[in-house]
Amino acid sequence: MAKASKKAVVEASGRSVADRPHPMELLSIDASSSPIDLAHLREQTCGDAGLAREVIVMLADQIAMAERQLPSLSPEGRVRLAHGLKGAARNIGAFRLAAAADWMEARPFEADALAAFVGEMDLARQMAVELSRSS
Repeated sequence: MAKASKKAVVEASGRSVADRPHPMELLSIDASSSPIDLAHLREQTCGDAGLAREVIVMLADQIAMAERQLPSLSPEGRVRLAHGLKGAARNIGAFRLAAAADWMEARPFEADALAAFVGEMDLARQMAVELSRSS
């Protein structure tokens, strides 16, 4: 990794974000937890099933677009993509995806971060598609 690129991933405090603990450990995310927290989704959509379906479809579309773009992105591009997806995921309760996006955002050069991000995108997209069909 080039030194100039490493400098692009430094917090304002001057401490490298790569020194932070693994986000999935920080959030105590269990790999057996659901890719989308349905109780949180219901809360965020005030129990409106139509609205829940609409935001689930939007998340599935956003993930599909990210999956297409990710292979051609630079590490800086991965940071931007992960940041945008992290917010959308948190809003609807895709907390595992949000944690993996946080890791990707903090450590865009790491293969493990990329693998976790890709895996969680796939799981969240699959569940979103299933939910959109069953609503």
